[in-house]
Amino acid sequence: MGEKNGSPTRNVVQAKKIVEALTQEDGDAVYVLRDAQVVGKLDLKHRVVHAAVDIQRCTFLDPADLRSCTFEQTVNFSGCIFRRRFSGAELSGSYTIFKKNLVCNGATFHGAMRLVGGQVEGSAYFRGAKFLNKDQKISFAWASIGGTLELAKVTFRGPANFNSVKCEGAGFFWGESGVHGCHVQRPSILQQYQV
Repeated sequence: MGEKNGSPTRNVVQAKKIVEALTQEDGDAVYVLRDAQVVGKLDLKHRVVHAAVDIQRCTFLDPADLRSCTFEQTVNFSGCIFRRRFSGAELSGSYTIFKKNLVCNGATFHGAMRLVGGQVEGSAYFRGAKFLNKDQKISFAWASIGGTLELAKVTFRGPANFNSVKCEGAGFFWGESGVHGCHVQRPSILQQYQV
């Protein structure tokens, strides 16, 4: 990372280059990207990603479309900033499958964030995440988590929907979310929650 006019500059990466790298059958076992600015729609809709995804502290300027994508390995978006919509699923049945863990610790979501009906076979971690859109609902409705769902020390600035979430492990919700000390044992079903 260099400097321009006294402020840090970030490496600019085209989203289509990330999609190309992630969807190669014989690609790297782990795709790593750090401290970059991602330009263009991250369109992984209807794709299979075999590599582990380790993208941290990156800023996505355009939407991330993960609908009907299957991730075979762990996906880590820790510290990333999503300026626009992050869509892992919608009501239409285009559900995203994470075969391992989904890690979004410290991530910031400025647009809508949807994992409606999504399936995480491992655990889903959103420790310290910020959901800042006051107008668009954050939704984990009907999602299925095979391990732990952790939303510790999260910030919700708008409505959040956890209707009928199935969590085989434990569900942890506390912090600015307004759900202090909530610990749901297996299997858990959380009703709709709005802040």
